[in-house]
Amino acid sequence: MIINTELFAEKIAQMSSRPQANHAAIACIQKWILEFAEQLNCQRIEPAAVAEYGNIPLEILVPEFLYGVRLGTFDLHWDIHCPHCKGTTNSYIDLSMASRTSFCEMCKIDYKGDFSDHVSITFSLSQAIDEREFVASCPITHTETSLVNLFANQAQSDEGEFTITESGTYYYYCPLTDSVGELTVTEEETEVLQKVQISQQAEHQFSPNKLVLKKGQVKLLFTNHAYPLAGIHLEKAEHMPEVISPPTPRLSGLHLIHYPEFKKLFGQQVLSEREQLSISTVTTVFTDITGSTQLYEELGDIQAYNAVRDHFDILFNTIQENGGFILKTIGDAVMASFKNNEDALNALLAAIRAFKAYNTDSAPKPIYIKSGIHCGSAILVNLNNQLDYFGSTINKAARIQNVAEANEICLSEQVYEDKQIKEVLSQQCVTTLPTKQVNLKGIAGEQNVYTLRIAECHL
Repeated sequence: MIINTELFAEKIAQMSSRPQANHAAIACIQKWILEFAEQLNCQRIEPAAVAEYGNIPLEILVPEFLYGVRLGTFDLHWDIHCPHCKGTTNSYIDLSMASRTSFCEMCKIDYKGDFSDHVSITFSLSQAIDEREFVASCPITHTETSLVNLFANQAQSDEGEFTITESGTYYYYCPLTDSVGELTVTEEETEVLQKVQISQQAEHQFSPNKLVLKKGQVKLLFTNHAYPLAGIHLEKAEHMPEVISPPTPRLSGLHLIHYPEFKKLFGQQVLSEREQLSISTVTTVFTDITGSTQLYEELGDIQAYNAVRDHFDILFNTIQENGGFILKTIGDAVMASFKNNEDALNALLAAIRAFKAYNTDSAPKPIYIKSGIHCGSAILVNLNNQLDYFGSTINKAARIQNVAEANEICLSEQVYEDKQIKEVLSQQCVTTLPTKQVNLKGIAGEQNVYTLRIAECHL
C-alpha cells in the first residue's frame, strides 16, 4: 500500500475517540482516502469532494478535518488560485505566509488574491502517513474523450489535426472561458482535409459558434483574441454533461474562518502585520446593549458585569450556531461576520429569542440589544494578532447599528434587497419593512435603512 495504513488507522482511531467526534464523517473521510490513495500525490483532499462522495454536509466534515490536523493525521493548506486558469499558483501551510499578490506562470499575469474567491482550503495526509511529495496538476489537462485539445495565450494560435469517424452532434468548448460551440457531423464522408478556423472572442463567445463538417480528417486552427489564456476541446454530445458540469465547490478561506473549530484550534494563524487580503463580499453585524450605563447604575458594577457576560454568552452561542465568526468585542458591543445575509439575520433573531427567555427567567434587569447588518467588500488584516476587517463596508455596518433602537435590527439596502432575506422575513410574517433615509457619519449622501422591529415578529 502506498500510504502507511497502520499509522493512518491509528490516527483515525484517535480522531474517533474525541467525545464530540462525528463517527459517520470520520468513516467517510477514511473510506475516501483509502479508495483514492494512489491519486493523493497529484491532488489535494478537497473537503467538498469528500462531502459529495459520502453525502455528508460540509459543516460536519470540516471540523473533523481540523481536529485531524491537530492530531497529525492531515496537513492544512491555504491554496491561492489564478482567476483565469483556476490553477494553484501558491500554497501555504500557515496563513501568516500568505501574500496579497500572486503570479501565474501559465497565464503570465500578476493578480491580487481574493480571500473568498481565490483562496481555498485543502488537506493532505501528513508526511508520516504519506511521504510522497505533492505534484501539482494543471486544471486544464487534456481529457481522454476529446478529439482535440488546444490552448493559446492571448493573440496567439494553436493547431491540430484529428479524424472524425462518427456522425452526430459534437460540442467544442473552453474550460477557462466557458465558451461553447456546436458541431454537426453529417453521414457523408470525405477524403479531402477539412480546414477549420475557430477563434476565442470576448464575452465567452467562439466565432463561429456553429459548424457543419463531414466525416474525415480535420485540421483546426484555434486563435485566442480575448483572454490571457483560452483553449478548445471537442467532445461528442454524450460526453458533455460530465465535461461541462460545474466542478465541486471549493472550501474558501473566508468560509473556513467562520468555523468555530478553526478559531479554537488555529486562532493563532493570522496574516503578517503588514499584509492584507481583499474580500469581494462579506456580511458584517454589529450589536450593542441599549441603556448599559443605566444598567450599571441600577444594578451595581458586579451584578451588571455578570449580566453583560450573560449577554455575551447568548450572542456568542447564537452567532456561532448560525455560522458566524466573532471578530471582537468593543465595550458592550459585538462585531461579527457571516458568509451570507440570511445567516446573519437568523442569528440575530435567535439571539433576541434567547434574550426574551433570559429576561423572563433569570435577568436581574431586562437586556435589550440593537443591531445592524450590512454586506460588501472588505480587507482582511491582522490587528493585535487577530483576524479583523477594515474598509467602508465595516464602517457603514457600525453606523447602521447606531441608527437602531432597542429590539430593532437595521438592514442596509444591499441586505434588504437580498431575496434570501425576504424569505426569512416572510417566515416571520413580515412582508415589508419601514424605511428611512439617514445621514451616516463619515459616509457621503443619504442612505436607505430598513428597520425590523422585533415586536412585529412571531418569535
